[in-house]
Amino acid sequence: MADKNKRITLRLDDELSDLIEQYIILTSKKKSKALRDIIYDGLYRQSRFILEQRFNEYLNKRDPFKFMTECEKCGGHEDLMCYFIDGDINNRTMNNMITLCRICVLKFEVVKIRRESYKEKLIEWWFS
Repeated sequence: MADKNKRITLRLDDELSDLIEQYIILTSKKKSKALRDIIYDGLYRQSRFILEQRFNEYLNKRDPFKFMTECEKCGGHEDLMCYFIDGDINNRTMNNMITLCRICVLKFEVVKIRRESYKEKLIEWWFS
């Protein structure tokens, strides 16, 4: 567990420092709170971006001839269905479809939260 009293010193160039000062003025936040928000948001977005890249690499490397032969999440062979990544059943491109078994679909539906994009939630669940 991280030490809550641990201090980190950041060195910022003038341009970045000016942008942060403007952000502080616009949001009326204390500097430490503003920096935490900026760092957290940046790391959160970067991790989402990396997960989406990994997921897209998986989609591009998979064998299209194995589609609908096994669940791409757990490897199961029963109750298979085509699952549309973006939720649009009219988007029938191979990079929008994955094969999931009924159990994996139910597991995903349980963790899906509407406040995030459908695709982001699917990718996060995929790597869990």
